[in-house]
Amino acid sequence: MAKKKQSNSIVKPSIVEAGKKHVLETMFDSDKAPVIKSIGYKRLSESPNSWVSYVITSRGKEILDIQVEEPNVRGIAEDSAKVAFVTSFMDQELF
Repeated sequence: MAKKKQSNSIVKPSIVEAGKKHVLETMFDSDKAPVIKSIGYKRLSESPNSWVSYVITSRGKEILDIQVEEPNVRGIAEDSAKVAFVTSFMDQELF
């Protein structure tokens, strides 16, 4: 069985066409990397009120901004992440 060549790129396309780079790989290799917002929530410790929601803004391999809410119970952190997603999604339509 032939081994798949490992790429040094941070972009990992689900389908790779032989000899071709994914368009996002090409963008990340240039100065035209898109700004990406990552929204989620994460548990920080074993305490029940240690969940936080966050919004990470990045461009290529560079982190531009991290916004994080105060620690809370999971349900509130999850809802906070949902609100952040909807707000971000709706703000995109305005531009």
